[in-house]
This record gives sequence, structure tokens and C-alpha cells, in this order.
Amino acid sequence: MNHDKMKELVFAMHDGELFPADRSVAESHLASCAECRAALAEWRKTAAAMFPAEKPVASEAFVSAVMRRIETEPAAGFWGRLGGFMETLRTAFSLPRLALAGAAVLAVTVFFLSRPMKTASVPMTEAEVEFVSDLMEGPLQTAENGGAALGTTIEEYFL
Repeated sequence: MNHDKMKELVFAMHDGELFPADRSVAESHLASCAECRAALAEWRKTAAAMFPAEKPVASEAFVSAVMRRIETEPAAGFWGRLGGFMETLRTAFSLPRLALAGAAVLAVTVFFLSRPMKTASVPMTEAEVEFVSDLMEGPLQTAENGGAALGTTIEEYFL
């Protein structure tokens, strides 16, 4: 096995990731290779500095307090979560902010509704005039019979 693969085995052995057979191969290599022993020692120093050996453990009082709280609080369900969401909205958006936003929406709505609406004027062809007059079961007034001239818009006929 090449030296790079042996280094990988040594580091895996340090992390506890090797099967017993591979572990014995890595240990025998460490016995004969000073370079790998030095690399492993350096790795152990780095790991000790970066990863503390002891993990924090919660006290029994803390665990029992959390468990009591879990047992006493009812499951929120949909309506409980909705109430929590509404409470978050209430605190996030104060009344003056909501009033200002409502006034802005109202102003924009009034602005757009107060403007005159523009409609598209599409002149009618002679064939369209005949088609519409057939639908209405009677002749439309055209230029020939004293009515509007050809090219009058549809809106003028129906409004």
C-alpha cells in the first residue's frame, strides 16, 4: 500500500472509523514510520484545540424543567400556530405603520379609479356591420340609409 493511503488509514484510525483489521495495519505502519507518527501527533494537537474533548451535559434540573414544560403545554395545532403568527404580526407592524400603509393603498386606488378609462376604438368593416345587423335581426343604420358611416366603432352601437 502506498504512503498516502497509509496516512489516510492513520487519520481514519484517529477518528475511530476503521475496522479492527485496518486498525492493526495502521498501527503497524505507525510503529515503523516516523513521518506518519509526527503527522498523527500534529493532527491530535489540532483536533484537541478545535474539538474539545468534553461535550456539554445538561443538568438534571434543566432536563426535568424542560420535560415538565413539554408535558404541561398543550399541542398548539393549527389555531394555536395561527394565533402565534398573528401575535408576531401585531408586534412587527405597529398601528401607525399599518395606518400609513392603508392610507397609501387608498390613495393609489383613488388615483387609478378617478382617471378616465380609455377604451380601444376598433372601426367596423362592412362585413362586420352586416354580421352585427344579422345578429340584431334588423338593419343597422349606415351612411346609405341615413345612419352612421362605415368605420363607426363597436362601442357606439352597443352603448
